[in-house]
Amino acid sequence: MKKILIFACRRGRTRDLPLLRAGARAAGFRFVLVLVPFAWPILLLAAIARWMGVEVSVVISDRFAGDPWLARLLGPDAARMLWNYADEFPRALQMAPQKRVCFFEDTQHPVQLFRFAPQLHLRSPNPQARRQVLFIGDVTNSSSLPGGADWWEERFAALRAKHGHGFYLTQDYRDLLAAHTGSAGERRLAHVLCKNLLRLWIAQSVSLAFGDRLQLVGPNWGRFGLASQPAAYSLQARLDLYESAAVNLDCGSKSGDAALYPRSSEIISYAGAPVQVVCADSALVFGARIDEFVFADEHTLHTLLEQRLAEPEAQRLERAEWLAQHLERHQLTMADSFRHLWAPSPSRPVPAPDAPTHRR
Repeated sequence: MKKILIFACRRGRTRDLPLLRAGARAAGFRFVLVLVPFAWPILLLAAIARWMGVEVSVVISDRFAGDPWLARLLGPDAARMLWNYADEFPRALQMAPQKRVCFFEDTQHPVQLFRFAPQLHLRSPNPQARRQVLFIGDVTNSSSLPGGADWWEERFAALRAKHGHGFYLTQDYRDLLAAHTGSAGERRLAHVLCKNLLRLWIAQSVSLAFGDRLQLVGPNWGRFGLASQPAAYSLQARLDLYESAAVNLDCGSKSGDAALYPRSSEIISYAGAPVQVVCADSALVFGARIDEFVFADEHTLHTLLEQRLAEPEAQRLERAEWLAQHLERHQLTMADSFRHLWAPSPSRPVPAPDAPTHRR
């Protein structure tokens, strides 16, 4: 009998479930979703089943009253997934914003990264994709940070002029946040504002260079003079849009700096290879062919988009297949994320990248 994996989350988290479910099943788990309002009785039954010898693991994705007590009943196979932000962590932990897993204060299992990775070959790329660039997501330039959003925008713009689109990965950026934020919460707000502005600047640049070949889907773009379609919230609508485009533009996560996160992993899983802004681990994720996927300045961005829009269909499909093989070879799939979750040594080193850090 397969080991049971119970995933407890709030309803708002369910948009990310298709990849989680597919990855868990590929890793050999029987995946069971439990929404937080019903978590107590289900997890109590899981604890009883575990006591009777059934192999049950639990991932609690959102906090709710009494979840540490339930976790103690479930033993070392109960983990808390901390999705995005440093201030979600217990006070004793100082971690960079990324998806992490904490084993309910179990010192034998250090806090570890849970890579929100693709689960490949879920849907074949559309051979009739229209020659357009697609970006799905919202944008804002407002913030309640001390000094005001305009003050921060000026300084982020100066860093971008100096370092390119990867400015948020530099020591200058870290020094700016350290000098002008007083808490993890303020650093979180500053980083989210930074990533919103980066998203806006990239979209404005692409719109200026490519006109109506850029298709934006999501709210608030009109405030910045950019035409867009209404937000696509259903999985089917998003997948249809991803498949409709020759190029899926990826401006990075608002909350973290990893190349693999829900949007990028969804694009790779269902539609092929994105064109993505440089991220902290781009060299690992895209390997020896990183220059075909990643941009860190406007010239590279425009060049990649021009090439993608003009290339033969066979080249687009070959690139997607190469990326899938690379991710499988380096254990960067969602199934691998689940396999590593309860591995004996969760702090194992990350596989070395194929190539040096992306050239700027």
